[in-house]
Amino acid sequence: MKLIFTLLLATIAFNLKGQHPSTDPKVAMLYKFYTAYITECSSSNDKAELNLLLLRKKYCTSNFLKQYQKLVVETDADPLINAQDSDKDFLKSLTIKKNLKRADQYVVSYGNSIEMVNINLKVITQDGVPKISSIE
Repeated sequence: MKLIFTLLLATIAFNLKGQHPSTDPKVAMLYKFYTAYITECSSSNDKAELNLLLLRKKYCTSNFLKQYQKLVVETDADPLINAQDSDKDFLKSLTIKKNLKRADQYVVSYGNSIEMVNINLKVITQDGVPKISSIE
């Protein structure tokens, strides 16, 4: 019985460790990016649009920035949050998981009791730095 309990705890600890942002640099980058991005999207600051642009330039590849502009025109929304605006309270539900079936794929989720948003992203390492390279 002790062995089963110990194995169960070890399994839970291993799985939790796998989801912690610090264990995967790409997950850590996505947490940092989405925390800043959602905060700016919910801001009424006059410089919010400029700050969002600077965040995208820092955390996204140049090819993705071209894709981003096309998606904004096609959907009339910000594809990185899958909405036109955001609420800082969404940060409470922010989760980021690696897609174990597809290389470099991550699922960003957030929302409230009414609706959850899921965004599938590809993240690559460019010059030693993780960057968002596409929305899948």
